[in-house]
Amino acid sequence: MSEKVFLNKAYGDFGFQNKVKVDTKKLQVLKVENIMVDSKLRTCVRVSTDGLFRGNILEFPIIDIIINDHFVEITGLIVGKVYSGLVLNLEYIGGNKLYLLEDFNVEVGDVISEYICKTYKLALNREVTEEEFNEWYFRLQRESYAINDFIIDIVSSDEFYEVNKEIDFFIKVLYEIIFRREIDDETFNYWKEKYNYKILEETDGEVRQYIINQMMYYKQFEYLL
Repeated sequence: MSEKVFLNKAYGDFGFQNKVKVDTKKLQVLKVENIMVDSKLRTCVRVSTDGLFRGNILEFPIIDIIINDHFVEITGLIVGKVYSGLVLNLEYIGGNKLYLLEDFNVEVGDVISEYICKTYKLALNREVTEEEFNEWYFRLQRESYAINDFIIDIVSSDEFYEVNKEIDFFIKVLYEIIFRREIDDETFNYWKEKYNYKILEETDGEVRQYIINQMMYYKQFEYLL
C-alpha cells in the first residue's frame, strides 16, 4: 500500500500539526547527495529554490531544512542510520511540493556527531534518537564544557543502570565512556576493589554514583572534546 498518512508538524508552530495523506508512489523521487558546504560534506537534495521559503520532513519535525542555491540541506540526521521513506515537504510562494527521498544513510559526520552516536551505542546498547541527538549536538557545539553534562545525563540514567546491571560491565563501560578508551586490567581492579570495599557500608546505587563522581573528577585532568 503506497498511500500513507503522515503527521506534519514543523517550524515551531506552537503545537500546530495536521495529517497529510500521501500516495508515495506518485511522488517524484529525489537522490540524496553529499555536497561540500563551507568545507564540510552536507546531506543535500537538488531542487529548485526559486520562491522557496521553508521546508520540512513529514513525521520528523526535529530534522531541519536549510535552503541554499539550487539545493536544500537536511540537518539533524544521525550518523550511520539508514533513512527510508522520508517525504520532503517544500513550501513555495505559489504552493507546496512533496518529494520522496531515496533511501540513504549519513556516512560522514563531524567529531561531535560521531561522539554522540558512539556514546549512546556503547552506554545504552541502542541508537540515539533524533531528539536526543539534536539536543546534545547543538549544546556541545555552543558549550564545550557541556560534555560533562552529556556524560552525567547518560550514566546516571535508569536506562544505563538497567543495561549495565552487572558491576564488572558497569565499570568497563563507564570507564570507556568517560575516558574514551578501554580500561586495562590494573585500572579495572582498582575500581572493582573500590566497589567491593564501599559496598560493605553503602547501597549499590550509592557506590555506583561514587564511582561515577570519582571517574568524572579524574577526567578533568585529561584532554576534553
